[in-house]
Amino acid sequence: MEEIDKNKIIHDVYYSPSGFSSMKNTLEDARKKDKTITMKDVKTWYNENVPKTTQLRGQNSYIPPEANFIYEVDLFFIVKPEHLEFKIGMLVIGLFSKFCTVVMLKGKTPDILLPALQQAFTTLGGTPRVLGSDMEGSLLSSELNKFYKDNNIEHIIFRSHAHTAERMVRTLKGMIFKRLKHEPDKTWYEVVHECLVVLNYMRKSSSTGFIPNEARKEENWWHVKVNLE
Repeated sequence: MEEIDKNKIIHDVYYSPSGFSSMKNTLEDARKKDKTITMKDVKTWYNENVPKTTQLRGQNSYIPPEANFIYEVDLFFIVKPEHLEFKIGMLVIGLFSKFCTVVMLKGKTPDILLPALQQAFTTLGGTPRVLGSDMEGSLLSSELNKFYKDNNIEHIIFRSHAHTAERMVRTLKGMIFKRLKHEPDKTWYEVVHECLVVLNYMRKSSSTGFIPNEARKEENWWHVKVNLE
């Protein structure tokens, strides 16, 4: 097969809805269409077409006993272009399964955050025993504290960052911006859903060895916990 055809396959895989991924994942999907494609082909295409980015590293040593036991929450901001209806996103992630969700926000006052948090809990599969966050003021408000107390949620406040949620925000933003560069007429909240589908239903977590939606299932909890340890 001619080199140009290989490049087209890699291009189509990378820019597919489930794409914008790592070289390893791109190679696996590209080889489903042409088994002669090598990592060298993918690296060459990446070097010519994908801007290089640097991500910070971090780790969280706590291992939850089961799914829906502890979540982390983090707010992120995308403020350009100016006409955006939603400039704030709230990401909530289960530390056990790595399943995550995002709720779009028009502000971050308690009356906005409380229903958003309830919506996120429903999406993730239930109310957690523990919720971790940084020192975001609205998450420390009297309204939110009453909600935690009424639902027997222990709220842990990190002095620096909610590391797992923050790392997922970086991953998600990277996926969003890659898609927006390819489809500049769209907004971040028009592409975030397909990013979440990839993260939750298609891509294995390196820490659990499972696709997050599979890690949520009770029959897989033992294997997930072993992998996390």
